[in-house]
Amino acid sequence: VKSGLLVWVLKDIYKALEKTILLHTGYVLGKKHQGDTEDMLVEKVHRSLKNSLKIALVSALVYIASDICFDIFAPRVNYMGFINIVVALVCIGFFVKAFSDIKSAIDTKYMLE
Repeated sequence: VKSGLLVWVLKDIYKALEKTILLHTGYVLGKKHQGDTEDMLVEKVHRSLKNSLKIALVSALVYIASDICFDIFAPRVNYMGFINIVVALVCIGFFVKAFSDIKSAIDTKYMLE
């Protein structure tokens, strides 16, 4: 039950952050329409940020699988708790990287405004 709830929350987080990436990252060069070169740069930034976010979400799914394995195998496998903690730390690391990349891109856009 908790795994299904976590997947649902992760899906909503991805949708919200994807919208944030599309609306608040890129380059602003005045108020005029951007050219093709700027559009390609913005698309490259968006793709990079979305990939970073997807990697974080995949690591969260791996953590969910690890947590399920922990619930099942913890009584029989002594080191399952250690594996679960390592996977959780890796997941946290990927999320910190994704969030810092997104924040940096947002700061860059609004500093150029």
